[in-house]
Amino acid sequence: IMIASATLTKYTLANVVHLLHMHTDKLTAIQHSKDHPNIKIRVQKIKHALSSYNDLVFLILAGWKRENGPPQKFLIFFDDIQDAINATVT
Repeated sequence: IMIASATLTKYTLANVVHLLHMHTDKLTAIQHSKDHPNIKIRVQKIKHALSSYNDLVFLILAGWKRENGPPQKFLIFFDDIQDAINATVT
């Protein structure tokens, strides 16, 4: 089992280990500083209906084409698999 989190506290990790019946003697916890100059966190108010995904258009520059090369890397968190799938086809 692999658990990944950017904000997992020691208390929460203990709860997850307990809930998943993990053996602490076989557990490897890797913690990394989240202080990286090349990683930015952006939060903004939602202006459009969630189902439209229009609030994500800033991630891909207007006029971008495949021949321009890949866009800048980004990560979006969805708490629903179907929402993540829908965002890729919208």
